[in-house]
Amino acid sequence: MDRKHLKLKDQIINEYFKVKELLAKRPTRLDLFTYMDDNIYEAAITHSKDNPFKRYLEFLNDLGELSQIEEFYKGIGREFISLIENTNMSKVYKMPVFMAFYNNSNVLMEVTEKQLLSSWKKFFSTGTNWKDLDKNMTLQKYKDISDKEHLRKILAMPVHFLLESGKGFFIKDDDVILGLREELRPLIDNSVMIQQMKDVIDYRTMDYYKRRYREKQN
Repeated sequence: MDRKHLKLKDQIINEYFKVKELLAKRPTRLDLFTYMDDNIYEAAITHSKDNPFKRYLEFLNDLGELSQIEEFYKGIGREFISLIENTNMSKVYKMPVFMAFYNNSNVLMEVTEKQLLSSWKKFFSTGTNWKDLDKNMTLQKYKDISDKEHLRKILAMPVHFLLESGKGFFIKDDDVILGLREELRPLIDNSVMIQQMKDVIDYRTMDYYKRRYREKQN
């Protein structure tokens, strides 16, 4: 059928099953982002109601594609994943914080200043990510930034905003610079939680850089 005669929602569903057939597996967010038609992707992310990337587990559930992860879908883990899917990303600063918690698939309940700093520097030292640290950033300026300055920015920006707008999932007390709500503890070793966390972080990072590249082209 001519694509123009299909509703956007149906075009997105068609793309999903096209990618599923191509990969011979249920697509992750990153899979769908990578392989779906660019025009449909652009339309999807500008129409919040139809955007599967803001509610991917619900999208899969609507399609009857949730096999083996139904239990996770019913619990608090889905709410946490939804937070990562929908948190504001005018800057990319939250991604290295999420990566610190993800911790190479060994998810942590709390992170130290040292762990945050290590994840932050690893992220911004990758490729030309350092350009996104601040306006008019140069490689030399980036190299000259002290750990103390990095930490100040981490605490003032992503940590502050996750505590303020993280729907109560992120906590801070006298002993912990940033931690997760206790109710998430049973999930940190859950394979579905680990996979979903990684997929959302990877997708949101790639989407951010795609948008940045597109803005520079315009």
